[in-house]
Amino acid sequence: MAHQKFSNLAAEMELKKLILQMSKVEPKNAIIAVIFNGKDSEIESFINRYHLTVTSKQNVLYFPDINGSVVTANIPKVDLQRIVDNLSIFDALPSTKSIAGSIGIQPNKYITSNESRDVSFILDKFMTNGLRDIVDKSDGVKSAECRYNT
Repeated sequence: MAHQKFSNLAAEMELKKLILQMSKVEPKNAIIAVIFNGKDSEIESFINRYHLTVTSKQNVLYFPDINGSVVTANIPKVDLQRIVDNLSIFDALPSTKSIAGSIGIQPNKYITSNESRDVSFILDKFMTNGLRDIVDKSDGVKSAECRYNT
C-alpha cells in the first residue's frame, strides 16, 4: 500500500514539476529544449504530432529486446503546454509511463537559476509533506514494506 502511495506521489511530483517549470517560461513563442524516451514504434508519431525538432537521438534497448530511443528536441511552448495539460498521473507512473509522461524540460534561458531553485524548494516541500502523510496514516507503511528494521 505504501509503495503504491509513494509511486503516486512521485508521479504527481513529476507532473507538478512540469507545470511549475512551464509557468516560469515567459514568451508565448518560446522554443523549449526537452528530453524524452520511449519505444521506437511510438517515438516518430509523438515527434510528428507535437511538431518537435529533434536535436539528438540515441538508440537504447529496453527489456526484453524492445528498441527504443532517448531523444532531445525543441518544441514550441504552446505545443509543450498542450502536452502538459493533457498529462495524467498514469502517464508518469513507472508501470504505465507514456512518452509524454517521460518528457523533461532541459535547462534553458527562460528559467533562471533562482526560479529553478524555487521550483526545487516547492517540490521538496511537496515530497516531504507527502511522505509524512504516507507514514502518518494508519494504513501507511507496513513493516513488510520497510527494507531495514531499526
